[in-house]
Amino acid sequence: MVQAGAIATVLVSSFLVSIGPNFSKLAYQSGASMPLVIAGRFLVTVLLLGGLLLWQRRSMLASPRVMRLCLLGGIANAFTSFGVLTAITRLDLSLVILIFYLHPVFIAWLGHVRGTYDLNRFRLFCCALILVGLALALSVSFERLDAAGVALAVIGAVGAAVLIVANGDAAREAGAVLVNFYSAVVALVLVCAVAIAVGPLDLPGTGAGWFGLFGTGAAMCLGLALFFAAMPPIGMVRATMITVVEPVITILLAMALFGERLSPLQWFGVTIVVAGLLLLEAPSRRPIGVSTGHRGPQPR
Repeated sequence: MVQAGAIATVLVSSFLVSIGPNFSKLAYQSGASMPLVIAGRFLVTVLLLGGLLLWQRRSMLASPRVMRLCLLGGIANAFTSFGVLTAITRLDLSLVILIFYLHPVFIAWLGHVRGTYDLNRFRLFCCALILVGLALALSVSFERLDAAGVALAVIGAVGAAVLIVANGDAAREAGAVLVNFYSAVVALVLVCAVAIAVGPLDLPGTGAGWFGLFGTGAAMCLGLALFFAAMPPIGMVRATMITVVEPVITILLAMALFGERLSPLQWFGVTIVVAGLLLLEAPSRRPIGVSTGHRGPQPR
């Protein structure tokens, strides 16, 4: 039951992360600039998590190891945001999303190296199957290829993997709220410095735009907090693999909110993604010697 609850929490987290871009659209449509929206997302996260820590009367102190991991996670978070959003200007959005969702495979490989996940041939096949399904569901186009754009998207994927590993390791010691707060502070400082340098910092021009700015920050904040809170019972790799449903949820939300329609090939891709996840979740395929979560490295 504990693992089932954790899986459900990751799915809720994925839903929240998926609706974040829809809030961002409201901000963009009202005149907000991309650097401002990125900075605003982290500012909202810092304010919400900081307020929660004050309400809980939690100590803001953390060990040097946790602070180092939060610093690494914050830097990785900033790289992820700018890598992905800059790649979008050079590549089709569908291809950027596909490259970005290589990060669960990176984490699975790292788990294999650390001895916490058995990345056998069957699981590699499932990972490849899921990526093929995503490519079909997203109708990925390879017509507008750009080496710099691909590199930026890969940087975003690597940044996401580093963020998850660093914050996941730190959260086991200090809790998801405090860890996400400090990593968001680091990301906010870096993003603000870059945003001021590249500009412009145009504010939303309507109430709906301000609502979108707050909504994207709140959705990402709660989504990440739930994700890291749900990680211990099921392990880092399993939790991250489940998040590949995020693009599928985004597609389904677009159908519900904007009346978009999927082609039969896209529906086939969605089916492949779900099938690949179900195969990965088969009890007989779970990591050998790891039944309840991620052991992680010993404190350094």
